[in-house]
Amino acid sequence: ALVTGVQTCALPISVIEWGHLLGEDLPDSYLELEILKEAEGRCLQFIAHGSRAEQLIKELQDGV
Repeated sequence: ALVTGVQTCALPISVIEWGHLLGEDLPDSYLELEILKEAEGRCLQFIAHGSRAEQLIKELQDGV
């Protein structure tokens, strides 16, 4: 389950830390998550790679 802090979504996901080290071995479509340190905490930045990842971002924005 994907826990967003607001709700839980039942999605089959894999989380790969340091995924950029895989280079060309990453799939064509994936959702990249950057955790950025800010003065008052952390900021999550989602970056879509492929149409399925774009759809996931839209669903997160829409609260699906």
